[in-house]
Amino acid sequence: MASDFGEDTSSSPEFRKEMHEMKVRLTVLGSVLMMCILAGCATTGGSASGGSREIALELRQIDGSVLGSERLNTIRVETSGADSQQLYGYVLYRDGLTVQVTGQTTGKTLDKMSLKEVQADYQRVIKESRLSGGSLVMREAVRGKAVCGYTANMPALNCTVRSTIDALGGSSALQVTCAADHPAAVEPAAVEATAVEPAGQNVTAVDAPKRAWEVEAKVSYWFSDISGDLRIDGNGIRGSTTDLKDDLGFDRAEMGFFEAYGRYGRHRLTVGYQDAEYSGSTNIPREIIAKGQTYPAGSLVEGNLRLQTLELEYQYDFLRLENFLLGMSLGVIGKILYVEGHTSSSAPALGLSGQGNFYAPIPMLGVGVQMGLLAHWLEFRGKVTGSTFSGNTFMGVDAALSLTPLPYMDLTCGYKYIKYDYEQDNVMLDITLSGPYVGLTIRY
Repeated sequence: MASDFGEDTSSSPEFRKEMHEMKVRLTVLGSVLMMCILAGCATTGGSASGGSREIALELRQIDGSVLGSERLNTIRVETSGADSQQLYGYVLYRDGLTVQVTGQTTGKTLDKMSLKEVQADYQRVIKESRLSGGSLVMREAVRGKAVCGYTANMPALNCTVRSTIDALGGSSALQVTCAADHPAAVEPAAVEATAVEPAGQNVTAVDAPKRAWEVEAKVSYWFSDISGDLRIDGNGIRGSTTDLKDDLGFDRAEMGFFEAYGRYGRHRLTVGYQDAEYSGSTNIPREIIAKGQTYPAGSLVEGNLRLQTLELEYQYDFLRLENFLLGMSLGVIGKILYVEGHTSSSAPALGLSGQGNFYAPIPMLGVGVQMGLLAHWLEFRGKVTGSTFSGNTFMGVDAALSLTPLPYMDLTCGYKYIKYDYEQDNVMLDITLSGPYVGLTIRY
């Protein structure tokens, strides 16, 4: 029998179907609203045609301490082109974003890094590039109250950050454009009128970095061995070719040498001085003629050779491979080596003595290499120079490991090899000087 209040429809199939459809609509609408709320870096709409648009994000200077020890995805940017005065910066962002670097810069994706690790990497690259002055300036890229990423740049490197979002508020992509020596340009029409809180007051303004001369002074101690031949003519008589070790008993010598460096970008100027003296005293195993005098076999003969050298060297680093191992540079060298030599021999018991002198300005060419081995702590340095003219040959090889325990100090352990094959007037010299050395470099 029918009810006085009419038919009960709450359990009818049509009612249940309508309720189910309403529930589905509410669920879809709630999901869309939630996506809009969470996508803080995304735009809230698209063009009428359903395409994507770009939004220029506001860059707000902050104190880097706000990141604490958080490790973020990191890209290092570097100005590219023929200009040797390179500038560096970093883009840091969290997971879920894609970042593209454009403009006259190149980008290298690094591991996730904390701000402290970014600063350590920055110190390494500016040391290799010989830049001084200018600390990283930290900025956050914001839209509304949402922080989409961070930039940490040298003050002279200006960047703009844009966000590209599809009409449905899909996953966002950041486009970072950097340029040197001019203010960052932002298109006014592309920036939304959103209130942004003022930058923190605890940020200290930093002057733009200036490329400056870096000056170094190096004192080294060389444990040098000597080998080879010497001949001294005189009075129209050709002297005997004498082996310095076997005939005269010359031995290893220990001496210091000094070098001063000036570096500006890829250019390096070196001035060096060394005073090397070798001597021996022995009963000669055979007759020797020197400076027109004859020393009989078995005579006690004292010999001495002193070499004073003054060098002026210029190096230009034509190749820098920052991403090879821990950094590498290769340069060409032009060098003038002035050598002043003094030789003498005497037999006090016989009242005999003789001397010979020579002076030689020697032009030389070569190559130099520098390669990082352990972050900014340890590196390899080497150079080879040489020259040959008028039958005379000169060569120098220097290879060393340099440890940098402090930013202004290097400790060096290396090996030097010098070859002289030279004949002038009454002196013939064909010798090799070689051995390890240690050094201390102070940098300003």
